[in-house]
Amino acid sequence: MGINIFPYYLVREQPSEVSLSEFKGNLEEYDFQFLSLQDTEEIRKTEIKRVGEDQFREWLKKGWKCMGVKHSGKVVAYNWIDLEECHYSGHRFRLKDNEAYLFNMYTLSLYRGKNIAAHLRNETYKALKDMGKNTFYSISEVFNRPSIKFKKKLNAKFIKLCLFIELFKKFRWNLTLKKYKV
Repeated sequence: MGINIFPYYLVREQPSEVSLSEFKGNLEEYDFQFLSLQDTEEIRKTEIKRVGEDQFREWLKKGWKCMGVKHSGKVVAYNWIDLEECHYSGHRFRLKDNEAYLFNMYTLSLYRGKNIAAHLRNETYKALKDMGKNTFYSISEVFNRPSIKFKKKLNAKFIKLCLFIELFKKFRWNLTLKKYKV
């Protein structure tokens, strides 16, 4: 019909407040690192069909970073990082020098339920802290229950509830429905 309407939260994550539950598996078998173009090409060939074929390449060219976790040399989870701007369906704002926007978190199906994502996020915080970043933003769509549960596990703070409206891919609005005390 050409009409998209969805509510979402702007979230602030605080690395000092992250509480990690017990990892299910041997953490020493996993390698947390920034991923290269070759790694992102491998990701593209897996089960992820929601991202265009050249999307990861374009994101790396923009200067965005991809932090991932490998098991037996294979990328099993990742999240993307923009150090300049928070961007989500028209909701955009410039980041300060100490801020980062974390987006597109994904864990392969076979590795879900092991608490890998929380550990990856924690390792991402550590790597970004070494770069002078200490405030992290992300977006969670209201009806994406796994994302909301994940953010709560991280003790993230929900800053505001917004509504995105798009008509015929031509007209777009982002409305703030509610601001939360943080």
